[in-house]
Amino acid sequence: MSVSTGSDGIKDVRTPLSDADVRSLKAGDRVRISGAIFTARDAAHARLAPLVDKGEALPVDVQDRFFEMLPARLDNLYGPTEAAVDVTHWRCRPETAAATVPIGRPVANTRLYVMDRHQRLTPIGLPGELFIGGVQVADGYVRRPDLTASRFVPDPFTADPAARLYRTGDLVRYREDGVLEFLGRNDHQVKVRGFRIEPEEIEAAMRRHEAVRDAAVVVRQAEGESGRLVAFVAFAGPDVPTTSDLRRFLRGWLPDAMIPGLVLETEELPRLPSGKIDRGALRAMAETSLRPRGPRLELRTPAERAVASIWKALLKVSRVGPQDNFYELGGDSLLAVEAALALEDAFGRRIDPRLMFFQSLEQVAANVEALSATAATAP
Repeated sequence: MSVSTGSDGIKDVRTPLSDADVRSLKAGDRVRISGAIFTARDAAHARLAPLVDKGEALPVDVQDRFFEMLPARLDNLYGPTEAAVDVTHWRCRPETAAATVPIGRPVANTRLYVMDRHQRLTPIGLPGELFIGGVQVADGYVRRPDLTASRFVPDPFTADPAARLYRTGDLVRYREDGVLEFLGRNDHQVKVRGFRIEPEEIEAAMRRHEAVRDAAVVVRQAEGESGRLVAFVAFAGPDVPTTSDLRRFLRGWLPDAMIPGLVLETEELPRLPSGKIDRGALRAMAETSLRPRGPRLELRTPAERAVASIWKALLKVSRVGPQDNFYELGGDSLLAVEAALALEDAFGRRIDPRLMFFQSLEQVAANVEALSATAATAP
């Protein structure tokens, strides 16, 4: 049975619903939905109102599907058990273009703070960990003083010495209008070439692209190479942007260190029974994936061979083809500077490191040749 009645009289529903579950509901019932799946069967009672989603993050496509099927109100609630379950509220709106469904604003008697790893408040728009204060914060965990001390920390924003904040481990950020966006779990944080990176922040930026329906990012650790960000993307339609197009788009939202070098297309992201993304399956797919391009072509010109030699030495790869991209091979902005300096030594002309961000090896080599020819004909 996926339907039960809580102490507040609201029916708790976990999707997908069985036929028996649907028959147990009647028009006018107030229900809470948990689960990341919503099907046509779940919409059988089109007069149910209002409905509340909680327990799992509410994906945009589920929200949109809900409004397509039901003429009802949908509320998105967020909160951990350690803070009496619900601490934020957002009334969902149909036909709102957004990468995520917000979790909204704090409910009564609740204080929310977004802080960095040094427990300093983060500016509007920047991600951080969510800390919860207020009367509903628990005293701690039973017979777990070590865990209590790590999760329930002193509250620096009140004069009460006994007040505590609960650190959720959830990554969020404030929008300019004061609404909170949920980005994911803080424990998914990864470190790539010395940079601490939140994959969920990259995923949220990718979903802003009109052609991207869903996205997930993991780190690939293949033998003989440093960690590389790999993005798996489910596109919304047949018009699929190139990796370079996506990279250009992401540069408007993210620093270079957070832009995936490899983008792989998938029809659907693998998910666990709970509806959450199966990151373990994605990591396994990333370890065995091939780069999304055709057969490797042979290098044709001295300039291409010179560029390839420099790239192989810096990136520690055995083969490089004319269609390869520096970043897709594992490069980053710092290595691009080293590559530009090496090319300058080889060709005697100053090279802009940004050439390698979007261009293939043959395009970089052609640019180097053109610069060298210009220098040779200059008076």
